[in-house]
Amino acid sequence: MIPVPQLRKTQLVGLLSIFIILTVSTYINRFPTGDDAWFGEQSYWLHKEGIIRSEFFRGIVGWEDQILVSHKLFLGFGAVVIRIYQKPTKV
Repeated sequence: MIPVPQLRKTQLVGLLSIFIILTVSTYINRFPTGDDAWFGEQSYWLHKEGIIRSEFFRGIVGWEDQILVSHKLFLGFGAVVIRIYQKPTKV
């Protein structure tokens, strides 16, 4: 008989593998859309200033200062990717 903790770990690894395969399969023949630019800009400001904001929406309810309602996990991931791939600045 398989111990319960091992069974749960096996199930979690299997479930994670399925989600990774599904995620990768969505990138095949995918082209950037309009929302990608908005998310990219918001991720940029989160990385640069630590605040989610948008210059695209300047003048709309103060979004040039801060956006409170957003996809924070998605934008956080984008900010991490920007940090990984940014070129080092020369001083």
